Amino acid sequence: MLSKFGAYGSLLGLLFLVWNCVSSHSGIIASTVKASTEASLQAAPVAGVKVGVDGREVVLTGLVPTEEAKTKAGIAALATPGVRTVDNQLLVGVEAHVLQPVLTKILLEKKIEFETGKNVLLPSSTPVLDEVLKVLNQAPNLAINIAGHTDNVGLPDANRTLSAARAEAVVDWLSGHGIAKDRMSASGFGPDKPIANNATPEGRGQNRRVEITVK
Repeated sequence: MLSKFGAYGSLLGLLFLVWNCVSSHSGIIASTVKASTEASLQAAPVAGVKVGVDGREVVLTGLVPTEEAKTKAGIAALATPGVRTVDNQLLVGVEAHVLQPVLTKILLEKKIEFETGKNVLLPSSTPVLDEVLKVLNQAPNLAINIAGHTDNVGLPDANRTLSAARAEAVVDWLSGHGIAKDRMSASGFGPDKPIANNATPEGRGQNRRVEITVK
């Protein structure tokens, strides 16, 4: 009986050693594949890519600026020795901190304008919205908030309602030109967030504005 138990114990010990060797070997392979893939991506070069490894399968995640960069990363990873398959989960777009200053500059230099007391966009707003559209199309991964603001002329509640309706009008314009509506939200602050003195016509003109924020 004891000898039988001893045989079982030896067999279990042997199986454990085999399992341990296989696990260690798999870990070494995964580490090697990860390091080699990262080196291939640096040589490509493609930045902003995170590499995950499951055995000999490589998973690419992160954010790249163009579809070309995404394709390039996938090709570089697949060409890496030891890699069998590539799961390319890269998102295409530009980060918010890159786009936000561009949008802010556009809307400081040019205005999205409406008919007085209404939420109807003036024709003069179209070139400005076209510029905004080009910028937003660079970042399909980002959420967008459109905020309307007014001066302090009139009833505050009426101005809040008007500014919200104007923000919605911008959402509708952008949606009609290809920006997914579920990426956008609209808000209206009326006279609550002035950026200039309402005591002058110039200041009131600055306070009547639309702001666009990406995140």
